[in-house]
Amino acid sequence: MKKVEAIIRPFKLEDVKQALRKAGFPDFDATVHRGTEPNQKRAERLMVNLMDPMVLFVTVVLPVKEEDLALVTQLIFSAAQTHWGEDCRMTVLQLERCIDITTRVDSVWRRRA
Repeated sequence: MKKVEAIIRPFKLEDVKQALRKAGFPDFDATVHRGTEPNQKRAERLMVNLMDPMVLFVTVVLPVKEEDLALVTQLIFSAAQTHWGEDCRMTVLQLERCIDITTRVDSVWRRRA
């Protein structure tokens, strides 16, 4: 099992959500990171300001099985692309266990058919 962490631009979150849900991966975590970044390009600041001036980026996290890893990474890359440079950064980590807090059993968010 692998853990996929993708850092994307905030206005691309809906596109990533739709792509993952269409492919059968409806469950994932998204964390909004807020703050100010003085070295942002002016055009990037304007795009972010249209939504929320404090949102810098969003991290999408989901555990996937080995056989679904290529599909998930391709879906996120294609949905998060803006052609601006540094569109998306993705980290894939080995995940030893994924435990559901409520039921306390090992689980993975499985692809739904």
